Amino acid sequence: MHVHNSGSQALEKGDLVCLAGGYQQNVLGEDDSEPLVNVQKANAGNSQAVFGVVQYKVYIREEVEELEEETIITKSFRHADGSAGFGEYLSVVVLGPADVKIASGEDIKVGEAIAAADGVARKVRTTEINGITIAENTGIVGKALENANGSGKLKVFVNCR
Repeated sequence: MHVHNSGSQALEKGDLVCLAGGYQQNVLGEDDSEPLVNVQKANAGNSQAVFGVVQYKVYIREEVEELEEETIITKSFRHADGSAGFGEYLSVVVLGPADVKIASGEDIKVGEAIAAADGVARKVRTTEINGITIAENTGIVGKALENANGSGKLKVFVNCR
């Protein structure tokens, strides 16, 4: 899904993003195009609104075609290298496999649930109350598809809820 970075921090592959409120319409100049939601980097204060994982930066490419009586301009999103700053666009994974930045020192195993934690992911925390184990249920990013190997990134099946 394509989104608009409305936050003050640059976003790059593997960053967790949260809804920032609002959306952009007619970005490609088409009245029937899907609106692009505004996102910002996940942090301790907004992780309950986790939306997805940055896949890559995109830019708008314009193609101009001159016909006999008119000029037709076609716009489309294209992959770009680097990070996306304020006002730029991104491709974000909201459902499916993605490389996610994880907190250092996290011991995550295949199948464990992952949650947002200040721009990166960590293992879901649990608490035991009267013999019952309760897991946090906010800011959930998805499930680990591999064991953490200390690389700072982890392949996760993203399914934010």
